[in-house]
Amino acid sequence: EAARTAAASLESCNNDTELSQHVAWDVFKIFGYDRVLVMKFLEDNTSYVVAERRSKVVKDAYLNNHWPASDTPSSARARHMKKMSSVVVDALDPP
Repeated sequence: EAARTAAASLESCNNDTELSQHVAWDVFKIFGYDRVLVMKFLEDNTSYVVAERRSKVVKDAYLNNHWPASDTPSSARARHMKKMSSVVVDALDPP
């Protein structure tokens, strides 16, 4: 049922910003992650956060943060563009 509700909310979006916000909210709600970011890669290979949803325990906000191209290796950027998603299960968990 949650997936159907999410799909219906996406159909009502009028622009990329609304779509990004809905995707972040729906993924946050359905999967229960502490934080969901929607990133956009620009032509110069920099990136920025276009939408964010986070739980109350996550204090730092990343919305509208920009990162230089050097922060995302070209191999990782290519993987993100192909796969379109990635998950960090526990950012504080040692590797």
